[in-house]
Amino acid sequence: MENKKKYPLSFYLLTVLAPFVLIALLEVVLRISGYAKDEPVFITVPGTEEKLLMLNPDLTRRYFKGSQFVPHSINDVFLKDKDPNTLRIFILGESSAAGFPYEPNGSFSRFLDLKLKLLYPQKKFEVVNLGIAAINSYAILDILEDVIAQKPDHVLVYTGHNEYYGALGAASQTGIASSPGVTRFMLKAGNLKVMKLIGSIFSSSPGNLSESQGLMEALAKDKLIPFGSDLYNAGVEQFRYNLSEIFTALKKNNIPVIASTLVSNLADQPPFYPELSGAGKAWDEANQLLKSGKSTEASAKFLEAKELDELRFRAPKEFNKIIMENAAALNFSVVKADSVFSARSENGVPGKSLMVDHLHPNLTGYNLLADIFLDAIIKSGKISGSPAIQPGSESLDSLVFSKFAFSQLDSLIAEYRLAGIMSQWPFVRNGKKLTLEQIRKPVTMLDSLALMSAKGDIKWHDAHIKAAQYFTTINDPSGMEKEFRVLISQFHYQTTFYDMLADAFLQMKLYSESGRIFRESYAVKPGAFSTKWLGILALNDGKAEEAKKWLSESLNYNGNDPQTLYNLSGAYINLKDYTSAKTYITRCLQVDPHFPGAAQLAEQLKKIR
Repeated sequence: MENKKKYPLSFYLLTVLAPFVLIALLEVVLRISGYAKDEPVFITVPGTEEKLLMLNPDLTRRYFKGSQFVPHSINDVFLKDKDPNTLRIFILGESSAAGFPYEPNGSFSRFLDLKLKLLYPQKKFEVVNLGIAAINSYAILDILEDVIAQKPDHVLVYTGHNEYYGALGAASQTGIASSPGVTRFMLKAGNLKVMKLIGSIFSSSPGNLSESQGLMEALAKDKLIPFGSDLYNAGVEQFRYNLSEIFTALKKNNIPVIASTLVSNLADQPPFYPELSGAGKAWDEANQLLKSGKSTEASAKFLEAKELDELRFRAPKEFNKIIMENAAALNFSVVKADSVFSARSENGVPGKSLMVDHLHPNLTGYNLLADIFLDAIIKSGKISGSPAIQPGSESLDSLVFSKFAFSQLDSLIAEYRLAGIMSQWPFVRNGKKLTLEQIRKPVTMLDSLALMSAKGDIKWHDAHIKAAQYFTTINDPSGMEKEFRVLISQFHYQTTFYDMLADAFLQMKLYSESGRIFRESYAVKPGAFSTKWLGILALNDGKAEEAKKWLSESLNYNGNDPQTLYNLSGAYINLKDYTSAKTYITRCLQVDPHFPGAAQLAEQLKKIR
């Protein structure tokens, strides 16, 4: 018999290691060549001199690879360099956290932010909503390291409804592995250039998820999940594993967590598949019990109907148990939103009085959710001093809604967004899809703008600008200001919409109102436009010294604005400083020889010795 050749141990080691060495070398080459630019979790906000950060709008392309449409957060911003005197609160979750269908300004985080500032006007807060539709605990876990790096003082967690069908979920079209650990590893590996190269070669684009089907349908791979099935249990374990990892990481970094149990519409959302697993029968029994006045028994049956529904777009009650157990294990705070919503609902069963669909609150519901978290934040002791108003009082709510930046256009956009969802699977299972125009025919100018915004034909901020312009043309200053206040609430760090609002007041000849807004703009960031007009308005009021101050400052930002130069000349005339007046009118004519009235004023000044 022929003896087999024996190779040294080093040969076998090289054989095993060679592929890894080649992959490592390829990774190095790809990095040096700049292949596939890394997408950071947080990016600097354009136009803020890199002082502000926001969640990367393209972040979710990690989870919806190849799709033209990707959901994103409501673009909250925060300081890159944290102010030690500011309480920074991050919110983690999905579409309910983000505020669907009222986002951005109707989210519970905006209610919370406003209430904190009204209660503690001497304090500074950053309430940063990182909620994104269609994601779940995998995405939260994926970005958690970057979230921790921003050193939040509180993390509020409202997540769990998307665990089955959300990105990478147990029953999602985008799922990549049955094990949470493997999925997590694949997410990390996906950041390697080699993996991106392989993905670009072998992956095929699913196209725009919103074109042929709704996002809910597109993500629901194995649509039906019977209670207690392997897939059902996989989702439970996925949530348990990921939530434990999330909470543990936050605990290790000494970041306090306030977690909330999840709320579902039980009273007014029938099972999506009532014909399966006895869900419809339980639903019918619940309604019969309710009619008989047996609200406690009815509540239990409504919950049973939801639990038996094989289409799991509402989190199982097991998830609330997981939330409470994980929080208790690490001594984190838990707020029981499900119990509070039940207590505030007719017959003790959450329904349309607080919800707009199967799981999203209405504005009253989001306000209530803000109160629930607010109470826990106050009890945490992180805020020193006494509140200026009694928390939870009617006077606070009244003040909140009077200052809440939410317009009629926002309400209409929300109606169209909701109509679009409710007209598709799983709410409608006959396959017939109506257009938004067919569902709700636009009648007014605002209807048309809302429709275009909901369809994505016009950007949200452009819709509000056009609405403001419409109110300006019909001489409705209140309506006009409301639209700009909505924009200012979203883009409070920019002067753009302050200046547009002030300019609209100028067009309406409401000069005192215009001056008020220009001062707000100046407080955000001094600039040529606000200072110029503050100077012109002061000059018109006969305040020449004040006008000189503002107009001179404006020239520091833009030394070649003919209108500023012309009016500064006028200010000096009023101050009887004719030498300076001549200097500035000469400069005005040098910049623009045809500026209205400049040549005549120059001639008049020549006659003054």
